[in-house]
Amino acid sequence: MLGDALRGAGFNVTMERDGESALKAFEQRPFDVVVLDVLLPLLNGYEVARRIKSTPAGAQVPVLMISGIYKSRLQAQEAVERHGAAAFVEKPFKLGALFEKLRDVLKDRYPSPPPPPTPVPESPRGDPLADPRARAEAAQVDSALAPAAAARGDFSEAPFAEVLASLHRQGATGALLLRRDKVKKIIFLRQGVPVSVKSNRLGECLGRVMVREGMLSEADCGASLERMKASGRQQGTVLIEMGVISPHNLRYALDLQLRLKLMDVFSWFSGEWQFNPALQAPPDTVRLELSPAAIIHEGVRRGFDEARLRARLGDVSDRVVWPTEDPLFAGQDMGLGEEELQLLAKMDGSRTVADLRALALLPPLDTDRLLYALLASQMVELRTERRERPAEPEAAEVSSVEAVTQEIPQGADDDEEPLELKDEVVEDEDGAQRERLLGTLAAMRRMDFFELLGVRSDAPPDEVRRAHRELVREYHLDKFVGSSSAEVQKLAAAIQELLGKARDALVDAAARAEYRSQLGSGGVRHEVGEAVGRMLQAESTFRRGQQLLAAGDVAGARVLFEEAVQLQPEEGEFVAYLGWARFQQSPDVAEEAQISRAALERAVALSPTLEKAHLFLGYVLKALGRAEEATRAFERALECNPSSGDALKELSILSWAHRLQKGKDKRGGL
Repeated sequence: MLGDALRGAGFNVTMERDGESALKAFEQRPFDVVVLDVLLPLLNGYEVARRIKSTPAGAQVPVLMISGIYKSRLQAQEAVERHGAAAFVEKPFKLGALFEKLRDVLKDRYPSPPPPPTPVPESPRGDPLADPRARAEAAQVDSALAPAAAARGDFSEAPFAEVLASLHRQGATGALLLRRDKVKKIIFLRQGVPVSVKSNRLGECLGRVMVREGMLSEADCGASLERMKASGRQQGTVLIEMGVISPHNLRYALDLQLRLKLMDVFSWFSGEWQFNPALQAPPDTVRLELSPAAIIHEGVRRGFDEARLRARLGDVSDRVVWPTEDPLFAGQDMGLGEEELQLLAKMDGSRTVADLRALALLPPLDTDRLLYALLASQMVELRTERRERPAEPEAAEVSSVEAVTQEIPQGADDDEEPLELKDEVVEDEDGAQRERLLGTLAAMRRMDFFELLGVRSDAPPDEVRRAHRELVREYHLDKFVGSSSAEVQKLAAAIQELLGKARDALVDAAARAEYRSQLGSGGVRHEVGEAVGRMLQAESTFRRGQQLLAAGDVAGARVLFEEAVQLQPEEGEFVAYLGWARFQQSPDVAEEAQISRAALERAVALSPTLEKAHLFLGYVLKALGRAEEATRAFERALECNPSSGDALKELSILSWAHRLQKGKDKRGGL
C-alpha cells in the first residue's frame, strides 16, 4: 500500500520483505530516503537503521521509522536519538502525515507527481522493452492455435468467468486457447485449476510489467536487455546482478506478470476460445497459486461494470440465495475481505438478493459482483423457496480444524519452532506440504468421525455440515493442484475422501446410529487405501535417505532413494535426490553423469517449482561443461526460491567465467 502511494507521489520505490534483504538492497544502489518498519523478520528495524547509519553511504540518508507496536514516547525518542531515525511515525497514520515527514527531510529534493502513464499499444509486436524470452513466447502462442479442439465458443455468448468455472467443474486438464483480434493467449489447466498463462502481447512481458508497476526505470530495463543479449542470461537474473532488484522482488514481479496476463481476459467482451486437452502445461518455475474461485472473484471485480452484470444476472431481486450443497465447490478459497465474508455468511437460504443488497455491507455494485462471482463458481445458487433463518452458531462450535492440527506430531507452535527449521521449510515447500498432509492423515485415522469433524455426538445435521465445510476449505484440492506434486495432490484427495465419509456417516440419522454401533465394538481406525500406505512408507524411506546423504553415506542414500522412487515414481523430489546421489557416487564417469542428468530433467518435469531439482541439474550440467544450460538451471532455482544462496553463488561464478572467456577470445582475436 505504501509502495503504491509513494509511487503515485513521484518516488521510485524499492520494497523488501525483511531486514537482511533491505540491507543488501541498500548496499547495491543509492537511495535518498528509507522508510522502515520496526517489526521486521530476520533483523528488526532498529538494527537495520543502525547498520545503515554506520556506513559511509548511509550516514547522510534520512531514515523514517514506523510502528504500530513500539510507539511510546520513550521508544520514539530512542529511535531518533539512539538509532539515528530522522522521524518516527505511529501506525495507524494518514498518508498525508508520512508525506509531510518526507517533505521535511527531503526539502527541495521532494519529487513532483509523475505524468500519466503512456498507454501500452494493443499491437502484440514492436515493444522495445520486450526481452527475447517474451518474443519467443509470443511466437509459440501464435503457432499454438489449432483447428482441432474438444470444445469451443465465443466470449460474446459466455464471459471468461463462466468458461473458466465450467472447465473447473469438469476437472479439465489441458490448454484453453484464446484469441481476440491480434491478441492470443494460452491458459494451461490441471484438474480444472489454471497453473500457467502464455501471451503474444509484448506489452505483458516482464520488463514492461516492472516498468509499469514502478519497480524498474526504462533506462535500467533497456540496460538489462543489452546485457541480456550479450550474456544470453534471463532478464531477471541480469537485473539482480545489476543491483536493480532483489531476488524476492523478481519473484514478486513474475507472480504479478502471470496474474496480469490472466486478469486481462476478464475485460474481453468478445473473442473466441477453444479447449485442447492434448496440450500440457510446460515445466514453469512460477505457477498461479490461486483457486479458480479466487481468480473469478478478482477478475469480476476488475472486468465487470453495472451494465455487464445486469446482462448476466438479469432481474434476480426476489430470488433467494442458498449455499451450494456440493462441498467441493462450497469449500473453495475465494480470498474474500471481511465485509464480503459477512455477506457470504448471510447467504444462508433465508434472504433474497434484494435483502442482501439492503444490508449495505458492500456498495450495490460490489454486492452484485460478489454474487455473480459466487454463482459462477457454484458456491451459491438461486432458488424461489426461502427457509427459516437459522440461529447463529456458537463460537465454540467452529473449532474442527484445530481438532485435527493438534494431533499432528510435527505441528509445533510457530512461536516455539526454531528459526533454522522455518528456513528449511521455506526452501522445500513441496516436501513440507507432503509431510504435513501425511501427519494430518495419520492423525485423522486415529480419530472417530465426531473427533475428526470436531462436533458433539448429538450435533444437528447443520452443525455437521458447517464443520465439514470448514475442514474441506482447509484441505481443498484447489490449494494443491497448481504447484504441488502428484503425491501431495493424492494426499489431499485422501483427506477429502475421509472427511466426506465422516460427513455422510453423521449427517443422516440412520447412518449415525449404525456408526455409533460400530464404535461400540471398537472399530475406530479408518482405512485410507493401499496407495496412501505406499506414500507413508516412501516418505519414511526418503527421509532416512536424506539423513544418510547428509552424513556422507552416498551409496546407502542412493539405495533408499531408489526404494522411495519404486514406491512413488511420480514424486519429483524423490527422483531428484536419486539422480543427485547417483551423480555424487560417480562424478567422473560421463555415462553416469548423463543418466543423472536425465533423471534430474525428469524431476524438473514432475516438480517444476522444486528448487533442489533445478539446483542439482545445474551442478551436473556444469560438471559436463554445459555452462549455458547450467546457468538456466540455476536461474530457475532462484525463481523457485529467491533465498537460494547456492543458486546466486553459482550464477556469480558462471558470470565471471563467461566474462573471462570473452576477454580471452577478444585478446586471441587481436
